[in-house]
Amino acid sequence: MEKLVEYINTLDLTISEEMYNRHWSEWRAEPGFKDKSGYSNRANIDSEYLEEMVLETIEGAEEAPDKFYADLKYKGMIIDFKEIASVWYNLQHDYIRYMSAAKNGLLTHFLFFKTNRLRYDNNMPDIIPEGFELKFEYLGIYDVNTVMSGLDRNMTRVNVYNLGDNYGRRIDY
Repeated sequence: MEKLVEYINTLDLTISEEMYNRHWSEWRAEPGFKDKSGYSNRANIDSEYLEEMVLETIEGAEEAPDKFYADLKYKGMIIDFKEIASVWYNLQHDYIRYMSAAKNGLLTHFLFFKTNRLRYDNNMPDIIPEGFELKFEYLGIYDVNTVMSGLDRNMTRVNVYNLGDNYGRRIDY
């Protein structure tokens, strides 16, 4: 796990023309590209640069069995990568969906990270331009139950920094 954490914290990724154009083609569901037209906006696809690089670079990392629930499988964990902009991770789906995915072996962990990507109004992500030097910061990896137990009283978000304070950065897998 330390190798993955070090990789994330030291990755300096220059967004190439090919990467930039590929994400646009996926957003438009063009023939020959993955269909990512269901994303709520084009900028959200750029959150996948890290998982794409991990799959390409880290030995033992492979695509998750069901990409609807998680991004990749590594060292027995089925991990959903989550880019956050502040201290909060806002649930994108309801609590029951995540707990059901965990129960059915489709999701075991969340990996939280930050980037230096451009943002606008209320920390909304902007599309990462070609040539941008993207940097990453690993915030922690936690099992689904730990994350869900940290939800606020409205069951809509969790303070990722509190998870780190309460449980450490969880790299001892």
